[in-house]
Amino acid sequence: MILLFVFLGLTTSILYYNYYYAPIEVDIKKIAVVDTQNTIIGTWWSTIYGNEHKITTQYNIKLPENDFTRYNLVFSTGREIKRITYRRIDQLPLGKDVYKAVPVFKKDFFTHKIFFYRINKLNLEEDFFSKPEKIIIED
Repeated sequence: MILLFVFLGLTTSILYYNYYYAPIEVDIKKIAVVDTQNTIIGTWWSTIYGNEHKITTQYNIKLPENDFTRYNLVFSTGREIKRITYRRIDQLPLGKDVYKAVPVFKKDFFTHKIFFYRINKLNLEEDFFSKPEKIIIED
């Protein structure tokens, strides 16, 4: 009987850890690369939840077509996104089911390009408390 309780305890702990702490890779699909007249001086990214976003006025561009009832958009400036992950434990205090996402960027930097990606309806945001030098770049 004790063995059964130990087994159940270990199984529950493993399931809990895998559900909350294991990184989940987001399915991203690059849908557009937009050239801008403005010079991009750094890499940043954001999720777009509707037809309006400050990036359109900041860089004088239009958003790619998207069905926002089914998908969100993610953009990155200067660098392509290689992958995005999040963990269920990393909910941000911005509302229900808003997760801190961790993008990994490709190495090459383009001073006049903005990359757009389609993702499922996930509320992903950057960790505003992280320092910019924590950007992850891989080949």
